[in-house]
Amino acid sequence: MKRIARQLLRTPAEPKTTFTVGTVGGGTSVNTIAGDAKMQIDMRSNDMASLLALEKQVLDTLPAAVAEENARWGADTPSKQVGFTTKLIGDRPAGETTPSARIVQAALASLAAFGGGAPLLSGSSTDANVPVARDSGHHRWWRRRVAWLAHAGRMV
Repeated sequence: MKRIARQLLRTPAEPKTTFTVGTVGGGTSVNTIAGDAKMQIDMRSNDMASLLALEKQVLDTLPAAVAEENARWGADTPSKQVGFTTKLIGDRPAGETTPSARIVQAALASLAAFGGGAPLLSGSSTDANVPVARDSGHHRWWRRRVAWLAHAGRMV
């Protein structure tokens, strides 16, 4: 985890690609060396290739981080070494409503009628991603959110 925090992960501005370490936790108290730690990383992109590249970049840091930590402490036997596991905790489909869709046109007309200013149509997150993605007649696949749980702890 220390290596990921130090690692400068670069994401492109276009296609929009972002990540966040949403939660970090571990240990039993503030003044105790933690026996385990975990973090959740959320990655999103408007482009599948960019998302997969970011996912690979993040996951590729884990073996090096573990090796660095074990070397730092001279952990040369499995009982002294730290390790890691990963688990995919979310893989949500998404889609895009075309600007010509009736619902988009109705929203734009309402905005104009009430003086809402110039609209900006862009991708964003929604709780309706599964229904949007399934409606293949009006939407296309283009945005995917991937969340990973990385767990580091002593190997037993």
